Amino acid sequence: MSDPNPTTDPIDPPTAGKGAVRKPVAPGDSALDYEGRSEQITQRIRVVALLKRLHQERTLLSVRVGEDPRVFNSMILEVEGDAGYFVLDELNPREGHERLLETGRLQAHSQCQGIRLSFTTTAVVETDDRGLASYRCPLPERMVYMQRRAAFRVPVGVGHAVRVQLPVEDGKVVEGQLCDLSLRGVGLRLDTREPLRTGLRIPECRLLLPDGTEICTGIEIRHGHYDEAHGHLRAGACFTGLDPQQHKQLRCFVTQLQREMLRKRLR
Repeated sequence: MSDPNPTTDPIDPPTAGKGAVRKPVAPGDSALDYEGRSEQITQRIRVVALLKRLHQERTLLSVRVGEDPRVFNSMILEVEGDAGYFVLDELNPREGHERLLETGRLQAHSQCQGIRLSFTTTAVVETDDRGLASYRCPLPERMVYMQRRAAFRVPVGVGHAVRVQLPVEDGKVVEGQLCDLSLRGVGLRLDTREPLRTGLRIPECRLLLPDGTEICTGIEIRHGHYDEAHGHLRAGACFTGLDPQQHKQLRCFVTQLQREMLRKRLR
């Protein structure tokens, strides 16, 4: 029998009452990054819904095993909410699998569509007829859920530099780099002293991603100021014309940045 329909979206955290245990944001988490406090989700229907989201989005999990400080990777292969378990893919690198054979317990962390999730569970190793391993895990008793702000932007570090070209008035092209990125907009660091007025629409902003992909789309300037200390113009803008393919390309890049942020936090 399937889970009954809740009165609210089962993926959203409860705001009060049974099934939600509020606690302060963990040390190291920025209060600017998340909507208030974390939530400890204990209602089974919500736990299942969150696991299904991770499965459907094929979200990478960063996994720690026992007291081992190393981070291993896995993904959810199957969620059986009625039966009370889910299945994880074999840990990578292989040393994670060997450690899990010894301890039988893991802690998983992930980011999915602006949500940070973490949980602890046990694992029973299963091997198919091809010799490939997976792990049958009981549903976690609780999941820690943190919702990023709707417009949270992922910082773009020097290792993933994204060049920007903005055709402005009189045929002039202003160049620079991305400071941060979301699926709604960008933070820009531009090589100019000339201000860009709030509300200015630029129909052909070019973003040159590290893998060689070029995205040309419209943006609208929301704010800007000249940074005297660093000698460039800082500006924020929202996208005005992303097509489905561009949205997919940006989403892949944002996901890559989020995963690397998570790995750095877990080191």
